[in-house]
Order: sequence, then C-alpha cells, then structure tokens
Amino acid sequence: MSLFSAFEAVAARQPDRLALQIKEATGYRRLTYGEVARQARTLAEALGRAGAMPGDRVALVSENRPEWTVAYFAVAAAGATAVPLDVQLSDAEVANVLRHAGCRMAIASGKQAPRLLGVDAGGAAPLRVVDLDAEGSGDRVLAFRAILREAGASAPPSLPSVQDDALASILYTSGTTGTPKGVMLSHSNFLANARSILDFGLVNAEDNLLALLPLHHAFPFMVQLILLYSGAHLTFLASLKAPDLLACMQETGVTLLVGVPQLFYMLHKGIFDEIGRRPLPLRFLMQWLLRLSGALRPLGINLGRIVFAPVHRKFGGRIHFMASGGARLDPVIARDFLALGFTMTEGYGLTETAPVVCFNPLGRVRPGSVGIPLPGVEVKIVNPDVEGVGEIAIRGPNVMQGYYQNSAATAEVMRDGWFLSGDLGVLSADGYLTITGRAKEVIVLSSGKNIYPEEVEEQYLKSPYIEEICLIPQASDRAGAAVEGLLALVLPDLDYFRAQGMTNVFETIRWDMENVGRELPPYKRPTGLVIVKEGFPRTRLGKIQRHLVQQQFQAERAKEAGPAEAPSPET
Repeated sequence: MSLFSAFEAVAARQPDRLALQIKEATGYRRLTYGEVARQARTLAEALGRAGAMPGDRVALVSENRPEWTVAYFAVAAAGATAVPLDVQLSDAEVANVLRHAGCRMAIASGKQAPRLLGVDAGGAAPLRVVDLDAEGSGDRVLAFRAILREAGASAPPSLPSVQDDALASILYTSGTTGTPKGVMLSHSNFLANARSILDFGLVNAEDNLLALLPLHHAFPFMVQLILLYSGAHLTFLASLKAPDLLACMQETGVTLLVGVPQLFYMLHKGIFDEIGRRPLPLRFLMQWLLRLSGALRPLGINLGRIVFAPVHRKFGGRIHFMASGGARLDPVIARDFLALGFTMTEGYGLTETAPVVCFNPLGRVRPGSVGIPLPGVEVKIVNPDVEGVGEIAIRGPNVMQGYYQNSAATAEVMRDGWFLSGDLGVLSADGYLTITGRAKEVIVLSSGKNIYPEEVEEQYLKSPYIEEICLIPQASDRAGAAVEGLLALVLPDLDYFRAQGMTNVFETIRWDMENVGRELPPYKRPTGLVIVKEGFPRTRLGKIQRHLVQQQFQAERAKEAGPAEAPSPET
C-alpha cells in the first residue's frame, strides 16, 4: 500500500466529506475527499505524460494550501519521490538541493515557480515546473488548473503500482550551500508511523486541525496524514497573528491545535497578559483558581474548563487537545494550559524516524516529559551517566532507509538497526522519556561538569522580564582556553518593562536571574550576562540555532570592546 492508496481508500468511503479548507480574502475555499483524490490522480497522470517515471525525484515548493496536499499525493500516486522544500530557502540553497536530489521536475505555487525556472538544477535538461496557479501552460511550465480543466469528467487514469518499500520522500533537514543531508523515507516508514499514532486513539473523523506548521517538515506532514486517514479535515491559515488565529478557530470549530512551543508561548502570553490587566482582587481569585484547577487535573477533574470557559470560547470552544513538537516545551507553560482546562500534550520525534517516536497519552499526560514510545517503536538510552542521562537510540519500522547518497553519514548514526538520535534524555521507570538536550550542545566546564543548556534556559524563562535566553560557553579570550562558565544572552521583554513602568533593564534582569538561579546548583548559574536587541535565529520549528548565536556573538565581540546594555524601554 502507498500513501496515496491509503488515502484513496478513505476517500472512496466518504467522497463528499470535507478534507481540506483554507481561509482566503474572499472566504473559505474547500475540497472534499473525492475532489482531492480525483485531482491527485489527474495530476499524477499528467506528471507521467510529462516524463516523470517511478523513482524520479519531484520537488515540491509551496506555501501551505490544499494544493500542497494534492501535489504530494500526485507524486506518490505516480510512483515518484517527493522532495518537499522550505519556501524560505535561498535560491542557492534550492539549487543545491535540486542538484543533490537529481530532481527533473518540480511542483510549485505561483510565488515560487518563477525562481525555480531560473535556477540551475544541474540536469541534462532544464527543470520542468508544474505551476499551481498558472492558467495556461508554456515552455517548461505545466499549468495545474489547465490540467484539471482538460481532464474534465473523464474516467480516472490508470496509475503504476507502488510498492511499500518504494521511496516516498527525501526530506532535507536544513538549507545549506554545502553538502545537504537528505533523509530517505519509504511509504512503509510513513504508514508504520501513522498506524502507531492512530493506535493511540488521538483523533477521530469529527476533528478539525488548524494546520499552521509548514508541511515540508516531517512532523506537520505526519499530523496531516493521520487526520486524513481518520476521515477528519484540516484548515489552513496563512497568518500567525493571534486575532486571525482566534477568528479562524471560532469560525471553523477547530478541535486540534498542533504547533511549536513558540506558538503556545504567544497564546499563553496573551491569556496571562489579559489576566494581569484585571483588578487586583480578581487577579488573586484567578490565580487561586488556577492553582486549584492544576491540583485537580491529575485526579481526573477538569475544573478549568468550567471556571475559565471564556478562554475556551475565545479558542472556539471545541478544542480537543493541543500538541507541541519540534522543540522542547517549557513544563510551566504546559501546566498552565492544563490548569486552564485544556489538554496540552507533547511528543518527540525526528525526521529520520518518520517522525514520531514518543507521545503523551491523553489520559496520562506528564508535563516536562515527551511521553512513552509509540506501539512498535523501541527506545533505549545509550551510555547513560550516573543520573541516567545518555543518548537516545530508536528502533522500529519508522526508522529511515538512510541519507541519500551519503552512506558515510548513514553509518555514523545507525548501529545494529538502532538510530542514534544525537539527543540526550532519560527514561523513567514507567517508560516516560524526558529530553535534556542535544549531545552536540552539551557545555563541558573545565571542572568536568556537563551542562545541558536547554534545561537551564527553561529555569530562567520563568522570569517575566525575559522574553528569550540563550546560554553559550564563557571562556577567556586566549585561544584554546577552557570553558569556565556560562554566558547568558538575554532578550528582555520590553512590553513587560513598560507595563511595570521600569527602565533599568540590565540591573533588573541580573537581579531577577540571581533570584531564579537559587534553585540551580552554582555551576549551572551564568557567570556573565549580555542584553541583546533582537531575537535569536531559530529553525522553522522553533529551535534556537545555538551555533549561529555563538558565531554571531563572537563576531560582534571582535568588533566591540565588551557588551553594551540595551536602551531602556520607552515609558
């Protein structure tokens, strides 16, 4: 069975049921299951006529929209291999990936098609592009709309048979102008992961997911699959502004909200800023109710859904659960959402594992943990230290086939069928996994102590004065000097400073960090503080790119004679 044939089986049972919708300037545009299946078959046949053979690589470069899903299923139905790319990649990065993957053809939105036509993909013939928005075809351009018009009501085209172990996708983990790393995932890899997640009973046919994360990533792609295989539907929205999100959730009755931690931090801030504007007696009452509700949740009593009903109504009133992935979620944020009456859960996965490895069961959510391994997936800790922390290794039918045209890189991460994740974690006695950081990001002090920066950053993010924090090693300027401590780069929450009528940013943050840091052992407390003016570079899924932060700081330090305090906020 292929990814498309699995979807087509669902579509055959409910052809008129809503599958995909997107909010546009003129309202909502919708596609049923039957329409998605027919359009995917039609496009697959057109790809074959244009020269796409089974096994050929076809790039997919588009913003989130229903046609992205149609295009992916079309590539799968044609027996080709989809190479989804981030629309934010530079032209040089796109060209590099196209050459590495050997793409002969691409499918792109109207915004992305022109630059694809202009890049050198390195093939014997120029790249051919299916433009999802063009009305008419031309030299090297196939118009998706024209393909659909010409097909009309003709009989569904016949398609090649696709084997389970055929390559479904090559997913490139990041943009680069060097040698890119493409993860090879088969139809069976994705289907095994989808079945494992569905066994958790997380979704049903009545669900409506607000799809905000870019579909070229494995995590949102898998979320999309399990919704469609369940007979549910997805809603796309281009805006990430809180008013637009809330309006869409109210208009469409969203039941599932899946995002990266930054999304939930934004929503959390909006809720608690609103609470902070209430009169003092009401604030005390709401804080007391939050503590009471939080204490009752482990007992199976959801008081928050009743006492904080106005918050739920702002979210549309139908939220089944919220799920965070892609980066570590602050447990304080998770507990606050639980206290508000929402079910907030967290999972863990990697592109190389198609992608989900662990998830918190909805009835047994443990804030701070990424949950238990999915059915059929094994997790173990390699070389644990005295605290049980070691590298996370994964084995199961969801583990990748390898890195495309890079056997050396594949050999580095595969050991006797186990994939070495590069992430550090610890397993509890009852099987819950907690992530402590990245093996490559561990900061080793001259004393021999190991520090996992994400764990420490999480503690300092409790400060209301701190919007973002990134810890990097602190050493003397002498070349090869040992790391003596941690340097904290902090982006202040200037809105909070203004609201409090405070102006001394540096001293206030230093004082508050000293207070918050008392809960940490001395060696984990930063020995230096620098106030920064801009947020830190992150991946599309919200992870701080620590190596880039360190490079940028070192470059700035070379230009300036020491850190300067950020300007005080205006009052």
